Amino acid sequence: MVKDSKLSIYDYLLDHRTRAVGALFVMNAFLFSQWVVRIPDVKELLNLTDAKLGLALLASPLGVVVITPLVSMGIRKLGPGKISIMGGIIYAITIIAIGFVNSFTALVATLFLLGFANGAMDISMNAVVSALEKIKSSIFMSMTHGFWSLSAMVFSLVASFIVSTQIGIKQHLALTGILSVLFLFFAFSIYNIKDANESQQSFRLPDGSVLVLVIIAFAVFLTEGGIMDWNAVFYKDVLASPEYMLGFGFAAFSFAMAIARFYGDKLIEKYATRKLLLFGCLILAGGLLLFSFGFSIISSTIAMVVSGLGCSILIPVLFRQAGLLDNVPPSVGIATVSTLGYTGFLAGPPLIGFLSESFSLEISFSLLALLIGLAGLLSLRLKV
Repeated sequence: MVKDSKLSIYDYLLDHRTRAVGALFVMNAFLFSQWVVRIPDVKELLNLTDAKLGLALLASPLGVVVITPLVSMGIRKLGPGKISIMGGIIYAITIIAIGFVNSFTALVATLFLLGFANGAMDISMNAVVSALEKIKSSIFMSMTHGFWSLSAMVFSLVASFIVSTQIGIKQHLALTGILSVLFLFFAFSIYNIKDANESQQSFRLPDGSVLVLVIIAFAVFLTEGGIMDWNAVFYKDVLASPEYMLGFGFAAFSFAMAIARFYGDKLIEKYATRKLLLFGCLILAGGLLLFSFGFSIISSTIAMVVSGLGCSILIPVLFRQAGLLDNVPPSVGIATVSTLGYTGFLAGPPLIGFLSESFSLEISFSLLALLIGLAGLLSLRLKV
C-alpha cells in the first residue's frame, strides 16, 4: 500500500481540486437525502405494498450495475472529472422527474434512470479522489466521504422539515433538482482530472485476489442500501413516528458516519485494511441488531448512530483499496468493486420488502445484522 499521509481539513479546503470533488459529494448527498425522505410518500401515493415498493427500488441499483462497465470505459477515454459532472446533471434532472411519476411502471423506469445517473456520478467521483490522492501523495478518501455524510445528515433534516410543512412532492423535488445544479459551479476544477495509472485495459470481473474484497463490498452495499431505503418506512410503520421525525434515523446514521469519516483517514494510515473492515462490520452489525428490536424512536435513533460509526470506514476503505489493486487501472478496480457492490443494492431493497411482507421489518433488519457480521469475519482472509 502507498505510504501516504493524511491530508488535513484545512489543506483539503485550501486546494481548489479537493474542494471541487467535495462539492460533487455534497451535491450527491443533497439529491439523495431529499429523495429518500419522500419514499414513504411515493409508497402512499401509488398505493404500494412493502414488497412492491421493494421491487420498484430494485430498479435504481439495477441502473447502477448496467452503467458501471460503461463508466469505466468513459473514465479511461474522457477522465473521471467529466463523467462525474455529466452524471450529476442527469441525476438532478431525474430527481425532478420522480415528483411527476403517476404509476408503478413510471416509477420503475425513473428509478432505473436515477441509478444510471447516480452510478456514473458515484464511481467517477471516487475515481477523481483516487487520482488526486496519488497526485498529492495524501490520504483523504474517508474525509471526502465524510463531507457526503455530514451533508446527507443536514439535508435529511431539512427534507423532514419540508415534508412536515405539507409541501407537495412535485414542488419539493423540482426545487431540489434546480438548486443542486449550483454545486456544479464549484466543481469544474476537476473537469480535466485524469489518473496517470489508467490504461486501455478493459473492464473485467474480479479474480481470486480481490474476490473477498468484492464479497464484503456486496454485503456492505446491501446493508447500507437497506438502511437508506427502508429507514423512513421503519420509522413510520414500526415506530409510528410523526412526519417531522421520519428523517431522524437516516440523519443520525449520516451524522455518525460524517464525524467518524473525518477521523477515518488517520485510521487508514495506521491500521491494516482487514482490521478496519472487521471492526467496522461488527460495530455495524451490533447497531442493526439494536435497531431491529424497534423499542422506541430514541433507542432506534441511538442504534442508527452506532450503525453509522461502524459503517463509516467501510466504503472509503473498499474504494481506496480498489483504486490501489496491483496491475489494475484505478477506474477498472473501482468499477469492479462497485459493480459487485451495487449488486448488493440490487438485492437489498426487494429482499427487505419480501421479508417484511412475509415476516416483519424488524426481522429484516436483524438478518442484515447477521449478514454484515459474517462479512466482517470474512475480512480476516485479506492480506492487506
